[in-house]
Amino acid sequence: LDDWIIMMMMKSSILLFATTMANAFGPATPLQVPRYNNNNNNNAAATTTTTTMRVGGSDLGRRQQVKKILNKVHTTATTAGGTSSEAAAAAAKDILQQELLSDATAALLQKCHWKLRRALTHKIRALTHRYDDVEFPAGFGQPPTQAQREAVERAQGLERRTVRAQRFAEINAARDRRVAERAAAELLAKEQAARAEQRRIEREVAAAAKKAEEERLAAEAKAAEEARIAAEAKAAEEAAAAKKAEEERLAAEAKAAEEARLAAEAKAAEEAAAAAAAAQKAEEERLAAAAKAAEEAAAAQKADEERIAAEAKAAEEAAANKAQEEAAAAAAKKEEDEKLAAEAQAAEAAAAEGDVEESVAETVADTPVEESQPAAAPVVAVTPALIKELREATGAGMMDCKKALLEEDGDMEAAAEFLRKKGLAKADKKAARVAAEGRIAFATAENKAVLVEINCETDFVGKDAGFVGYCDQVARAAISVDGDDMEALMATSTGEDGTVEEVRQKMVAKIGENIQVRRMSSRGGADSTVGAYIHMNRIGVLVEIEGGTEELCTDIAMHVAAMNPPYATPEDVPGDVVEKEKKILSEQALESGKPAEIVEKMVAGRIRKYLEEICLVSQNFVKDGDITVGKLLEKNGAKMIGFTRVAVGEGIEKKEGDFAAEVAKMAGQEPVAAA
Repeated sequence: LDDWIIMMMMKSSILLFATTMANAFGPATPLQVPRYNNNNNNNAAATTTTTTMRVGGSDLGRRQQVKKILNKVHTTATTAGGTSSEAAAAAAKDILQQELLSDATAALLQKCHWKLRRALTHKIRALTHRYDDVEFPAGFGQPPTQAQREAVERAQGLERRTVRAQRFAEINAARDRRVAERAAAELLAKEQAARAEQRRIEREVAAAAKKAEEERLAAEAKAAEEARIAAEAKAAEEAAAAKKAEEERLAAEAKAAEEARLAAEAKAAEEAAAAAAAAQKAEEERLAAAAKAAEEAAAAQKADEERIAAEAKAAEEAAANKAQEEAAAAAAKKEEDEKLAAEAQAAEAAAAEGDVEESVAETVADTPVEESQPAAAPVVAVTPALIKELREATGAGMMDCKKALLEEDGDMEAAAEFLRKKGLAKADKKAARVAAEGRIAFATAENKAVLVEINCETDFVGKDAGFVGYCDQVARAAISVDGDDMEALMATSTGEDGTVEEVRQKMVAKIGENIQVRRMSSRGGADSTVGAYIHMNRIGVLVEIEGGTEELCTDIAMHVAAMNPPYATPEDVPGDVVEKEKKILSEQALESGKPAEIVEKMVAGRIRKYLEEICLVSQNFVKDGDITVGKLLEKNGAKMIGFTRVAVGEGIEKKEGDFAAEVAKMAGQEPVAAA
C-alpha cells in the first residue's frame, strides 16, 4: 500500500510539471513553412503560408476587435460636417487612453501573429503621435521574452519543488510513524504473548499445587480415620475409668461454679458496659414488643369480654339468690302479720268480756316494734352487651366502659359523658409530651390544595389505621378553611364525630398518645395551577404556577422534595440575606489584595452564582440535568408563583433518652460512659 501511494504521488508530480512547462511558454505560434510553386522550374521565391488554420482564424477576430476601437477613435474625433472640434478631440483622446492603450488591448496584441501585431502596433503608435500629451507605452502588446518566461518558470518551479519536498517529507514521516507503530504493535504482541505464557505457567503451577493439596488432604483424612478407629478401640478400654473421671469432673465443676460465681461478682462492672452495648438491641426488642403488645391487647380485650360476661352471669345468679332471700323474708313477714291479726282478734274478744285494757296492754307489750326502712332504688344490671354498645359508641377501652357504667348505674348517656370528661383529662395530661412523629395529609378541591401536619409520639401510631383516617378527616376539613387559620380548622366539623378538636381528644383517650394538629398550608386560585407531591407521607410539597399543567406542578414538587431549595425565584430572597452574603464575599475578596473595582466584579459574579444555587428556577431539574426548572417552565409556557414544603417533625426538638443508662439504673449499677 505504501509503494502504491508513493508511485501515484510521483505520477501526479510528473503530470503537474508537464502542465506547468506547457503553460510557461504561452500559446503555440503558427508554424511558418516555405511553399514553392511546382509550375515554376526556376528558383523562384518561396511563399510563406500558415499551416495552423486555428491561429489564423483567431487573429482575424482579434484584428477586428482592435480595428473596431481604432474606428471608434476616428469616428469620435470627426464631427458630422467632417471637421474636428476640441470636445470631439478630447473624447477621442479618452477612448485612445482608456480602451486602445488598455491592458485588454495589449493582451489581444500579444496573442496575434507577429506580422499582424506589428501592423496593428504601427497604427496605434501613429494615432498616439497625433496627441502631444499621449505617449505610446514601451513594449506595448509585445509578448514576454524567453528570459522573462524562464524567470517565471524558475519561480514556479521553485514553489513546486518546495511543495513536492514537503509532500515527500510528510510521506516519509508517515512511513516512519507506521514503521514505529508496527514495531510497537509487535513489541506489545510479544509482551502479551509473554504474559499469556506466564499465566499459563502459573495455571499449571496452581493446578499442580491444587493436586498436591488434594493428595495431602486425602492423606490427612486417611490418617484421621485411622486415628478415629484407634480412639474408638481405646475408648472401650477407658470406659471403666470414665465413671471415676465423671465424678471428679462433677466435683471440679462444682468448685469451678463457685469460683465462677465469685468471678461474676467481680466482673459486674464489665457486664454493665456490656449491658450498655446491648441497650440498643433491647430498645429494638422493646419496639417489637410494643407492636406485639397491640396484638396481645386485642387478645386481652377478648379475655376481658369473657371475664365480664362471667361476672355478669355471676351477678345474675347473685340477683336470683337475693330474690329468693327477699321472697323468704316476705313470707316470714306475712306469717308475722297473720299472727298479729290473730292476737288482735283475741284482744277484741277480751274487750267484750270487760278486760279490754289489760289485753290490749299485753298485746302491745308483746308486739315487736319494726323500724321504717327506705324503699330500695332499682338497680340496672351492667351486662356485656351494654358494655359493648358503649365501647362501640365511644371507642374507649373495655374496662373504661365497664367502670363508667358502674359509676353511672348503667346510664348510657351519663357513662358516655363520664368517658368524655376522662378523655379530656387524659388529653390535657398528655399535651406536654413531645409529639415529633406523624404524617402529612393532603386534600384538593376546585383549584385549591392543602397540606396538614398531624403529629403523634411514635411511628407505630403514625401507621395506625385509626390515626390515618383522622388525618384524612382533618385534610378534608381544612379545604373549607380560608387561609391557614388553625383555630378555625380546629373548630371545623368533621361530620357526625364532632369538630376536629373533639375528635382529637377522643383519639388521645383511645390511643393513649399525645396527638397534635400542628400546622396547615394551602395554595391555589382561579388563575393559577397547583399540584402536590407527598413523599413517604413525611414530606409534602405544594407548587403553584401560572399556566402549565398539574403534571408539571407534580414534577416540580418532586424536585422541591428532593433538593429543598430555600426560595423559588431571586425576587423571593430577602434583601438582608443578600446583603449579608455580599458582605462576607467582599471581606474574602479584599483579603486577596485585589483592587476595589476587581473586588466589586468578583462579588457581583459570586452573588449571582449564590442566587442560582438557592433559587428553585435556576437549579438543574432532577429528572433532566440538561435543563433548569426555569427553562422547563418557559418550555411549557408557565411562570413560577411559589411553593410550600412541609416535613414531619421539622423544627421540633426531640427528647433524646439514654436507654443504656436507664437499663443500668434499673439493674442498680452505675452507668458506663461510652468510649
